[in-house]
Amino acid sequence: MDMSHYRELFISEAREHLRVIAGHILALENCPEDRGTLDALFRVAHSIKGMAASMGYGEISELAHRLEDLMDRFRKGPLVFDSRAADLFLEGADLLQAMIDDVDRKVTGSRSIEDMIRRIVAFPGGHAPLPATGTASPASAVQNNAIPLETAPPQTIRVKTDLLDSLINITGELVTNKSRIFAVSSRLSHPGLDNACLELSRLLRGLQDQVMKARLVPFSQIGDGFSRAVRDVAKRTGKEIALEVTGSDVELDRGILEQVTDPLLHILRNAADHGIELPGERRAAGKPPKGSINLTVRREKDQVIIMVEDDGKGMDPARLVSSAVERGLITGKDADRISRHDALMLICLPGFSTAGEVTEVSGRGVGMDAVQSALHPLGGRLLIDTEQGKGSKFSLLVPAGIAIMHTLVMDCGPMQVAVPVAAIIQTRQLERELILKQGKMRVFVLEGETIPLLSLNRILRIPSGPATGGEISLLICEIRGKRVGLVVDRFLSQHELYIKPLGRPLAKLKGLLGTAILGDGEIIYVLDVPNLL
Repeated sequence: MDMSHYRELFISEAREHLRVIAGHILALENCPEDRGTLDALFRVAHSIKGMAASMGYGEISELAHRLEDLMDRFRKGPLVFDSRAADLFLEGADLLQAMIDDVDRKVTGSRSIEDMIRRIVAFPGGHAPLPATGTASPASAVQNNAIPLETAPPQTIRVKTDLLDSLINITGELVTNKSRIFAVSSRLSHPGLDNACLELSRLLRGLQDQVMKARLVPFSQIGDGFSRAVRDVAKRTGKEIALEVTGSDVELDRGILEQVTDPLLHILRNAADHGIELPGERRAAGKPPKGSINLTVRREKDQVIIMVEDDGKGMDPARLVSSAVERGLITGKDADRISRHDALMLICLPGFSTAGEVTEVSGRGVGMDAVQSALHPLGGRLLIDTEQGKGSKFSLLVPAGIAIMHTLVMDCGPMQVAVPVAAIIQTRQLERELILKQGKMRVFVLEGETIPLLSLNRILRIPSGPATGGEISLLICEIRGKRVGLVVDRFLSQHELYIKPLGRPLAKLKGLLGTAILGDGEIIYVLDVPNLL
């Protein structure tokens, strides 16, 4: 029987099983008596063994089988799952991953499993003869089954990501064309056409919601691998670190999840390598010897906030400024008037570092420019807070979905621009007599809070439209925890827009999410207000 057409399915399912292995192993290392986790780990190895055997990948099946046998020894006792066992299982999982990657690349016979199998059989010590290996047949896999293979939930299928990307693009183009049809309908004013447009809008909203849901994946799809990364850094540096992940069930768009993986990995490794102190240093500072890193994910409306918080030594803003001056990244004059927030954001400048030595993991701040670069195309933001001796907190704010956004369109001088509704706290018409002067800044008071007024036209360096009436139009947005009033010429209307990313060189400009096409065919820019300011 030709099994080649099942190859992609095998690779996908095997990788999915391997994705959860590290989490199970690290959970067992912390709680060896957890029989449920050990059984789950056993089932994963068992599933990989059976799938590989049915596909004729004998060495993958054999290695998975030996890992399964060792897990069964732990289940039956008297072995205790300790750090040595965790190291061995993680190494075995890494080899399985590499072998499956070889299958994906259609490379065969490039890896040897003999030494790994010898060590698995000999565990917890001593020596053991190398067991006979060979290609396990589907029949032998069935005969060795102690428990049934895990199966996918009923009525589910696997869909290629390219197809999902195509669906979102087509849906976005439909949203754009809907706006054009509505524009024509408003000019013709025909009841039958108006009703058809309303029905079209309803159906398109349903299609859009379903396509968006199809692209959503839980954060756990990447979160499960972070524990392994933190553990590796801890073992290499001689530290004790516990990583706690909260909110793994929060769902994000697949594309966004892929884009935040590397930035989060970098932040976590930095926290472990340069944020958390050595056990002796922590004791001297009155802290428990084991450091903690908390990774928290939560959803707020159309935005997902991902926070990485450690209880390490924190960062010194003055030292960051001094290091930036030494490296020529800012001038001494800039350093004299820099705010605390801007001092912390210096770590995002290319080439910035305060590390006194070169390690496998970059110094606190090195590579943070890459984090900013990864968030910018998503319309995301990075917030940093720290307290010396107590730790640091990095917050990544990203949209939960992409491409199609609910926006407010407004006049800004000779052009129209749009702002995502999710970025706006409120809009209002402000009477001019309520505007006050505070030094060189115009402000107004809202709910007892003094809010500065900024002109969007001045920020964009375009002329303002003619002043009309006794009121001004403004957006109230939140920037770094403070409310700001953004003055615009005139509000127009709300639109669902299909946002297309900018190409070079505009893609490097801060404050722009992309472009969109209105119903009348006009191309407008969609602003990323937090980065714009």
